[in-house]
Amino acid sequence: MPSIDLRHFLGVLSRHGELLRVADEVDLRYEVCEFLRQADRARGPALSFERVKGHSMKVVGNLVGTKRRLALAFGLRSEDKLLETYRKRRGAGAKPRRVKDGPVKEVVLRSGKQVDLNALPIPIYHEEDAGPYISCGILTAKDPETGLRSMGLHRLQVKDSRHLGIHLANPPISRFVAKAEENNRPLDVAISLGVHPILLLASIVSSPTEDKVAIAGNLLGSPLALTKCETSDVDVPAHAEVVIEGKILPKVREPEGPFGETSGYYFSDQSHVIEVTAITHRKDPMLQALHPTSQEVALLCGPAGEAEIAQMLREKGFAVADLALSAPSGPNSRGRVVKEAPRLGPETIAAFFARRRAVHQARRRGRQRRQRSRCWRCRMGNCHPRSRRCGSRYHSQPASQKHRSVQKRWHVHRQGWRRRDRADSRTT
Repeated sequence: MPSIDLRHFLGVLSRHGELLRVADEVDLRYEVCEFLRQADRARGPALSFERVKGHSMKVVGNLVGTKRRLALAFGLRSEDKLLETYRKRRGAGAKPRRVKDGPVKEVVLRSGKQVDLNALPIPIYHEEDAGPYISCGILTAKDPETGLRSMGLHRLQVKDSRHLGIHLANPPISRFVAKAEENNRPLDVAISLGVHPILLLASIVSSPTEDKVAIAGNLLGSPLALTKCETSDVDVPAHAEVVIEGKILPKVREPEGPFGETSGYYFSDQSHVIEVTAITHRKDPMLQALHPTSQEVALLCGPAGEAEIAQMLREKGFAVADLALSAPSGPNSRGRVVKEAPRLGPETIAAFFARRRAVHQARRRGRQRRQRSRCWRCRMGNCHPRSRRCGSRYHSQPASQKHRSVQKRWHVHRQGWRRRDRADSRTT
């Protein structure tokens, strides 16, 4: 049975020996990032930092750094049926269920002094980063015109206690913001932190016209429980650890970055700004950290990309039995390993080509029979358009006859038709 939230999933990892608890105090400035990088390179277990310098909350990371842990997130004992399970659940029709309250609302902070982003343990990943960055926060919003709900994984820079810089590069939320800006209105959003890894996977599925929240419930194996935000018109996972509520300000752009992206390069831009209106969280919450250049990013993108590429190849006529995406030679490289269906044996191939030759020979014999029943002028398309094609003795001359005699007979034949036409016209 798949787990329903982050805490349940950590329990599953602990029972399978896939969780290492770090009791030493760690610093959010570079140190957490280095721990995650080393664990990723060594294909080590998931990490839980029990003591974070300057904060009471715990930080966890490298949760699905291997396919085995990703399979555990799907509730599978083996990774062999990972792609098949994804395809089956992706097409399910389960809808999210609304609950009045949830664990994420055990603590509600709404007043000006209580809302403080600096109180959250958000790491600084790289030396030249502009500041602390939320790398695995799920942004949820609705289309201001149609009401379509969607979510995405976008990088978020902590600018001060109540403002975040957000880089919106991918649809559909970037379109939602553009529609709201046309009417000079802010867009209500919510950022869910500390969620089940399957929700992270669903948030990066390429499906601009579908409700990604419903997709998350399908992949999770059970309808996702949602609860309404306190200050935003958005529904969020009821079992999230922390939810940041706010509004994307219209027609406001500020410098954001640089930040070390998944490509392995720093990137900065003039980006949108989120004004935070409330923070809700569970008692004794924890946050998740996602290293931008880790294998965990590739594995989160893997099932969705593998399923879509495999389906595309099958539609093109390729016999694909399985497909895998990997990052073998760098942070931004993606290798594709395609497993084809079993190849045909030599006897089957020989029988196929023999049948193909027989069909071609039968077609050629039919064409020859039809050609022999026609004169050479009919074959070349030079017969008089009003003549009886191959029906008179003038059209039965073989191609071996001398051209002069055939031309003479053809001239007589044409004149005969002309005289007959004149006779018919006089009688009428």
